[in-house]
Amino acid sequence: MISKIKKIGIALAIYNPNLNLLERQLKSIISQLYTNWVCVLSVDEDRDNVLINESILSLIDNQNFFIYRNKVPYGYPKNFVFASETLLLDFNPDAIAFCDQDDFWRKDKLLILVRIMNEESSSMVHSDAKLVNINNKTISSKSLWEKESRNPTHSFFHQVVIRNIVAGATALIRTSHIKDNIKIPQDVCFHDHWYAAVCAKVNKISYTKELLNNYSQHDGNLYGNSEISNIISREDISTNIFSKSLKRYQISKDLAKNVLMNRSSTIIEYVLFKTRLDLGLLSFFLFLKAIPTDRGLARAYLSFTIGKIVSLFV
Repeated sequence: MISKIKKIGIALAIYNPNLNLLERQLKSIISQLYTNWVCVLSVDEDRDNVLINESILSLIDNQNFFIYRNKVPYGYPKNFVFASETLLLDFNPDAIAFCDQDDFWRKDKLLILVRIMNEESSSMVHSDAKLVNINNKTISSKSLWEKESRNPTHSFFHQVVIRNIVAGATALIRTSHIKDNIKIPQDVCFHDHWYAAVCAKVNKISYTKELLNNYSQHDGNLYGNSEISNIISREDISTNIFSKSLKRYQISKDLAKNVLMNRSSTIIEYVLFKTRLDLGLLSFFLFLKAIPTDRGLARAYLSFTIGKIVSLFV
């Protein structure tokens, strides 16, 4: 029987934060209706000494906040991994929520995510998000999922590997299901993609369409969002689509290999990621199947198919 989630660990990665945005985020954490949480601030760099600003100190002078200053910067995404490892070792939470330094959480975010995780016994729960500017004002009529064509129902392992549907800052992860995979392999670029793939394989990913995050868009973003409107864009045609597709194929194959290590594979997983004998026919079939319901996934399947074919000649 899967145990109920009680204590939440919040992994907040810090890198040269904007004072106003960090203060806003910390206030939104403190205002959470779900109060059984602890927050680790893992500081890679704080060039402007924001964390010793009086307004920040007054917020984190709280028994629920703990600051860890890294002697050597971990960089993105390993700073999130270090914060998660620290939470597991020092505080033993039942679940971990990743937190960006410049977002804003709706006050019922943790309450809703914990409720869904407990009701559905899932490994991960994530939500949609509202796109806002530096002043926390809405900048798009579309949500994050709508703009990036993310379909949260497509959460089988092979789908998540080829096209990640989870934005890390919106996710809550059950620690008992990822503790053996808390470190991400060297060839994995994004922590949220790694943990989503692990959770999809171990159990299942749940979601809510609620906009529980305000996802800030500004010049200081390390990674923003990009809109997907077409399955094949002019940029794809004008740039080297073959090298880009080969890279996607290799990234997906390596991610699947790392997650599937010491785990059994389904027939679909084996054909997609462990052999090239199908010549890309399975992923092309999945591309055609995804076109009516998920342009983002369809685009990813097509790129994967092209990359798999190209890999036969290089």
